[in-house]
Amino acid sequence: VRPPEYKLILSVLYQAIIDYYGLVSTVTRAETREARAWIDNEHAHESWSCRWICDHLGLDHPSLKKALKKAIAPHPQIPHNL
Repeated sequence: VRPPEYKLILSVLYQAIIDYYGLVSTVTRAETREARAWIDNEHAHESWSCRWICDHLGLDHPSLKKALKKAIAPHPQIPHNL
């Protein structure tokens, strides 16, 4: 049985991935850069950092980052290397 906050934690990561790729037309370039910096941050271990969320979801943070970088960004106006 998952703890009640599981869905909340998962939704934070889900939104970050949407912002990471600019999957919604209302996502700005600044939000995309912020999401990428948040996901890429190796050293953040505080509550609600991407690494902390991955730990709570049982995901490997470096593997998540690698998979996101391998995937092709679907938003053609936002280069993946911002």
